[in-house]
Amino acid sequence: RYLTYLALSLHKGKDRIFTNSKAEALWNQILGQHYSTVIFSDVLSELVDANNVVFHEGDNQYSLGHLSYQEYLAALGVVYTQNFKLLVEKVSEAWWREVIVFYVGIIGDSSGFLDKLLEQHGIPEDKTFVAALQAEGTYTTNLTRDFMRDALEEECDWDDNFDL
Repeated sequence: RYLTYLALSLHKGKDRIFTNSKAEALWNQILGQHYSTVIFSDVLSELVDANNVVFHEGDNQYSLGHLSYQEYLAALGVVYTQNFKLLVEKVSEAWWREVIVFYVGIIGDSSGFLDKLLEQHGIPEDKTFVAALQAEGTYTTNLTRDFMRDALEEECDWDDNFDL
């Protein structure tokens, strides 16, 4: 779980790179009390050298490698912290779009997320984004799917009627 909290922390700061001290501070905050005898440099070494899930990017600089990996782990972090309201707040930011799609894919049902999204922001204008949410939310209720489909079609029809 540590990597999910690290990824979520990075994503909140719109960062890709982190330092040893940032990673250690987060370790101490999240897991330090449970693993007080563990030396963090050993953990970091294991993540970099043995597991290859953290990449050494230079002098005291590390990353999670590919942005998609960070986005997936950040989505898991949202699941673990049960803070999907963060994603509703960030829906208009392109930086968070893939995290949201991964989140819906992980939980399997986009109904709760879409309800909050509609309540606070209305239907997203990006139809590709909505389609991705529908595709990833394989257990989304038919009622929600039908509503989103109808809403998108009505929006398209309205746009077509006023096309100059």
